[in-house]
Amino acid sequence: MKTLDVAVFRGIESGRWSNFKMAESQGKPRLFLLLILVLLLPRGIQSQAPTAGVLLAQFSSSRMVAGDESLVRIGFTIKDGFKISKRPSPKFQPNPNPEFEIKIPVIFSDIKESGDPEYFSGLKPLELHLVPAKATKPGRYSIEAKLTYFYCSEKDKYCSRSMENLKIPIEVIREK
Repeated sequence: MKTLDVAVFRGIESGRWSNFKMAESQGKPRLFLLLILVLLLPRGIQSQAPTAGVLLAQFSSSRMVAGDESLVRIGFTIKDGFKISKRPSPKFQPNPNPEFEIKIPVIFSDIKESGDPEYFSGLKPLELHLVPAKATKPGRYSIEAKLTYFYCSEKDKYCSRSMENLKIPIEVIREK
């Protein structure tokens, strides 16, 4: 018989939990905290999709002048052995940034028009139209965005969702 920090267990070998009792010195506060942790921890883990790293992002050179519209291209490479589902379509959601006006929507499209109807054969680069505010000083900035997509593993035969955070590097230069 072993006394643990929280409780004393008897009869576990026989599969019975009827002899479970709290040690008198521990009291109800620890049991309450343990109960809260047991109930809340699995929900927090399940609500967040893992970062899969199946779509690898490459950013084009992005130098821009304050007040002028510029185009930033974001290329995506699909990791070998995986497919990206067309439905639901991947979502690119840039976070609001006071220094930049971001013109959306950003739409994902397939490289080959006659490819698989369920999965992308490859992704065309995203074109993100940005306008730095006129008051934006020259320097290096980044725009944060959330990328959500569904992918399938060809080898392991499973599908899942991934939510990834991206930081798009931007450089604002002086007017020419």
